[in-house]
Amino acid sequence: VGDRRALRGVRSGELARGMRVGHVAIVCLADVPDGPLLGRDANNVLSAVRVAQPGQLYHHHLDRLKWVDDLIAAHGVRRALTAGDVRAAHAAGEPAIILDIEGLDFLEKKLERLEESYQRGVRTMQLVHYTPNDIGDFQTGQVVHNGLTAFGADVIRACNRLGVVIDVAHGTADLVKQAGSVATKPLLLSHTALRGSKAQGQTSLTERQITPDHARMIADTGGSIGIWHFFAT
Repeated sequence: VGDRRALRGVRSGELARGMRVGHVAIVCLADVPDGPLLGRDANNVLSAVRVAQPGQLYHHHLDRLKWVDDLIAAHGVRRALTAGDVRAAHAAGEPAIILDIEGLDFLEKKLERLEESYQRGVRTMQLVHYTPNDIGDFQTGQVVHNGLTAFGADVIRACNRLGVVIDVAHGTADLVKQAGSVATKPLLLSHTALRGSKAQGQTSLTERQITPDHARMIADTGGSIGIWHFFAT
């Protein structure tokens, strides 16, 4: 399974050829709906430096979904919608993609957009990213919701009903704790590292790392944690 790869700036043909040459069965492609708003601060940390216009991030998200549609139609890449699809792609040696959203900022409190994304092939959804939204608090931002909002709980229930993997990466410990109490399926924390681990290097992104208690919250749901490296180079 390949690392996530942001869709922006990558030509679909280049991705398809690279997967075949590298014998990569599965890549998780991450749509980043708040991408148009992001810039880097003095510590080189991403944050929202612009304010979205109504509907802007939704239309940006739809454009990224079309990019994936074109990839599949033009380059013979499969769409992995189930665990069986992943196994079949690996057995056939043909490239496939799992479509992920990194931050549900495009919902704008419209829950029907979540189901629309599911129908378009999205199977993992990260609740928050680097931009304040109506779902909950994120690790590198100001705490305004004290964790998960009521709308965020509705999003989790909808994901569980549809069969979407809920990713709590970037979420605060309070968000993760509250998400665990609402979710009826295992949670994913796709990219982080253990704070203070000797295996990690110096980083300005300490807040993106988690404590053992934070990790145990994921384990208690039967979920998984993906390790993200923090090294100087």
